[in-house]
Amino acid sequence: MSFMIDFEQYSVIGDPVYHSLSPFLHKIIFDYFGEKNKIYSKLKITCDGLVYNFSLLKSNFKGFNVTAPHKINIKKYLDELDDFSKKVGSVNTVKILNGKSFGYNTDSYGFLKGLKHFKDEIKGKNILVFGSGATSRVVINVLIDLGANVTVAARDFEKLMDLKQFICDTCGGYNIDILSLDKVQGDYFGIVNTTSAVSNFNISSLRISDFVYDVNYDKDGVTDFLYRFLNMDVDVIDGKDMLFYQAIKSQEIWRDEIIKEEDVLNIYSEFKKVFSEE
Repeated sequence: MSFMIDFEQYSVIGDPVYHSLSPFLHKIIFDYFGEKNKIYSKLKITCDGLVYNFSLLKSNFKGFNVTAPHKINIKKYLDELDDFSKKVGSVNTVKILNGKSFGYNTDSYGFLKGLKHFKDEIKGKNILVFGSGATSRVVINVLIDLGANVTVAARDFEKLMDLKQFICDTCGGYNIDILSLDKVQGDYFGIVNTTSAVSNFNISSLRISDFVYDVNYDKDGVTDFLYRFLNMDVDVIDGKDMLFYQAIKSQEIWRDEIIKEEDVLNIYSEFKKVFSEE
């Protein structure tokens, strides 16, 4: 006697994706709930390839996560967006249901959880954000909601000007300060890096009182960005917790139910084991 197993496929799409821990993390979640029929992969899809591959994703997958460089461009292929994705113009989670595609952004939830206790101390404080891309939009929105004074630095000043206008238009007229990387200086409560391609900047011109947060992560240690700040008396935070909690929120969207806090803590414990065993 043979049995047919109805597999559910999930994935992360982007370019590059070779470094992604998402398949490892989502497998932990599926295994925890005993869901042997669910598979999570990583698919390298180039900018030009998205238009050709989206219909295949929509017809063969129950859901997928989206990373660079597709978080903004994916919107035009989706049937519906949730309110926050519309506001920030960025999607990192897609759910396929009854032949329709729905876009969400769970990076905001992950970023906020990664901030830990600092989220309660940011109001009225100066925060410097590196990067002008999709993740930067999300981070800036969260920081504005927390009452921070936001300055953004990036290599491409034209993109910075576009970002400044975008934030003004979508955040009730809020005006972020912008700096080119060679002009970075000042006193900040914290720094958040949202890009994987930060060029050299004059770290000696920065005075940070509390934290440096890189939304990126390195499975085997600290990121290159955080390494520059290890000699400073500040907390350094990498993106592993952000990855974990945005994944939990993605799972809740795909499942259409909230994962119990006890289960989240148990899954988190399994997720962290891989780093303690290194």
